[in-house]
Amino acid sequence: MEAAEAANERISNNYTKIRKLGEGTYAVVHQAKQLSTGRDVAIKKIKLGQFKDGLDMSAIREVKFLQELKHPNVIEVRPHSSS
Repeated sequence: MEAAEAANERISNNYTKIRKLGEGTYAVVHQAKQLSTGRDVAIKKIKLGQFKDGLDMSAIREVKFLQELKHPNVIEVRPHSSS
């Protein structure tokens, strides 16, 4: 688990959270800025641990849907970390 935590720390240091945009059953979404590019991003942190088998299938389906979604008003999904 130490390797995952170290990777998450390196990735987290590249972003500055600006504000919380919302929270649902499966995740919390924050507006942030990528420090290396200045790009505005949304960070979606999926809640773990509340389900006995890890992630709920609805959360997995949502991530899959967001990865496939291409629309000018929606930013692209870029997976970055796991823990």
